[in-house]
Amino acid sequence: EFSTATGFDLADDVAAALGYLKRAPGVDCDRCGVAGHSEGGLLAAIVAAGMAPSFAEAAPAFVVSIAGTGVDGGAILSDQSARILRAAGADEDVIRYIDAAHRALMDAMRSEEVEPAVIEPLLAELQDRQLALQGVELDEADLAELRQAGMAQMGSPWMRAFIRFDPAIAWRSVRIPALAVNGTLDLQVWHDLNLPAIERAVRGGGGAVEIVRFEGLNHMLQPTTTGSPDEYAIIDTTMDEAAMESIGSWVLSTPRRPEVPNRGGE
Repeated sequence: EFSTATGFDLADDVAAALGYLKRAPGVDCDRCGVAGHSEGGLLAAIVAAGMAPSFAEAAPAFVVSIAGTGVDGGAILSDQSARILRAAGADEDVIRYIDAAHRALMDAMRSEEVEPAVIEPLLAELQDRQLALQGVELDEADLAELRQAGMAQMGSPWMRAFIRFDPAIAWRSVRIPALAVNGTLDLQVWHDLNLPAIERAVRGGGGAVEIVRFEGLNHMLQPTTTGSPDEYAIIDTTMDEAAMESIGSWVLSTPRRPEVPNRGGE
């Protein structure tokens, strides 16, 4: 049920699909792995760590994170908000003004016991600052609708889990070959924020990971000039072929699944 699902429910889907594939005729089950893009990179790490709630035994042979996250979702959302505003030409003082409201909201959302009464004024302040930047004035009915939609988004189980969960918990338990890649113009999942966090977590847990930065590519691994999400639909290249070949070559070079312990997120 997508309206109540969290990333861990989606990770179960990934692990279930992997398990089905490994039982299919003609498939080398010891070489099946999991790769994910953006949030999918986090789901791939959860599966690789043996943390998929219902399918901890999924046991992929490798894991690939493509523009995946290495820090919690609150940090991701705040960072991407500021970077996208900057790419759009917003003044730095305005960016700091909106960023402060965004981070205050994310800090409150990280609390396990947070109440709507705490979130509502913080969300309203962020929305008001964003509307002011856009030069938009809403009537009472439209503003109430905006507030309601924002609260519904902040209150969803997925959003709460995404903001609170630290991917390092999963990455520290990865014991299989791992590859983490990002474009250097990815404004949604910034390479210098996320790739070092993934590398620290994997190596800190005793695992090994290869880190790759693709110069001049955006979140979708398309060649770009600004990295703005507004460009995704107008760039002719669906995915940079050199990046695709690099990832594919790495996957083909991985060995059969090693017999290694997996601590399941401990």
